Amino acid sequence: MKVMYIIQQSIYDKQRRWISADSNTNMYVGIVGELIKHVDWKFDVLVGNNFRDINSMEDLLKDDKIKYINNPYPVDSVMSRYTFNFEWYVDILNKVKPNIIWNNISEISRNLYSLTKYLEINCKIISCNYWIDAPAINEGKVPDKRQSYALRQIDGALAADLVPFTCESTRNIFICNMQETLTRGDTVNEVKNKSTIWDFGFSKYELEKYRIDNNFDKITILFPNRLSGINYTHHEEFIEAVNDLYNERKDFQVIFTNPTQKISWEFLKNNVNPLFIYSEDILSRKKYIELLWTSDIVVNLYDIERYGGCCNVEAMYCNCIPVMTKYGEYKMRVSSDYPLFVELPVTSKKIKNVLNKALDIYKNIELDKSLIDKSSYEESYKVVCNDIRRIMSG
Repeated sequence: MKVMYIIQQSIYDKQRRWISADSNTNMYVGIVGELIKHVDWKFDVLVGNNFRDINSMEDLLKDDKIKYINNPYPVDSVMSRYTFNFEWYVDILNKVKPNIIWNNISEISRNLYSLTKYLEINCKIISCNYWIDAPAINEGKVPDKRQSYALRQIDGALAADLVPFTCESTRNIFICNMQETLTRGDTVNEVKNKSTIWDFGFSKYELEKYRIDNNFDKITILFPNRLSGINYTHHEEFIEAVNDLYNERKDFQVIFTNPTQKISWEFLKNNVNPLFIYSEDILSRKKYIELLWTSDIVVNLYDIERYGGCCNVEAMYCNCIPVMTKYGEYKMRVSSDYPLFVELPVTSKKIKNVLNKALDIYKNIELDKSLIDKSSYEESYKVVCNDIRRIMSG
């Protein structure tokens, strides 16, 4: 079976070169790396190859079953989701003639469906929806176009044969988006019937490969999420909270990964009193995983974007104790009486209070590994295999 896999890329530097430390890229490496151990499928992978930190995708995953094809879409997190070069895709589809298109840019799934019908290529389309924004919140990355953005995702799902979500939370909010946007209940049910949960986010093998047993001199609080002008990870409230807390106690330090570097390191140096600089460069996977193993507490404060990437569950596997919003998928990773939830709405005072508590009790908290391990590629590839075989036989 031939699979054409389309990677969505979103992290790039100021010279507009892609950065490989991207959740979508890591998901590809993790799930396809696991699949090729168990199935004899061939993968043609479409990915922009203008990387800053690696020579090519083969540096991350190389196998005789995988062929990489340069995707010349714009080096831009928004435009790469909206651009569709019909002539280029005609050429690629005629060369590859896939049995399955595994598409991680849900906004172009309708285009792919229409083009395969026009070219008379009989294939199934998988339209993945890994991150969904709540319908009440305007999508800041696409100003004044949330309705268009939602419709393109919905249309992509309607055109697909399989619509995977990372968790029930993302599926529920997608259905909520549909119900707000559309009036026909049968259309909503059509997507529900096509939907599935692919709960994956990390590789046990990779995390163990780069495991180290070192510790920092101080208790280390890690903020692994992006910092941006729209503050959707609540880094502004977090900075205010840690500064206030640092006035009261000096037994901790704060590390930012700052993967997109839209907020400068100079700003962080000038505005975060307990700041410890682990690296000002964008971290490689090895350096990032080493940081997870040496940190003590991880903070995730999403309350707009459902799921919020893989970093929370990766950190938990590496024994970081999470301080997180009681929201979406996060609350499914721990028991209902977990003591370190930040209640919504997020405020600096709430963050400070929970962090203060976390510093005192984090060593006494035991995480339920069964709620974490289910997101490993070593476990979740089985669901992916079964779903793909099901749509191919249907």
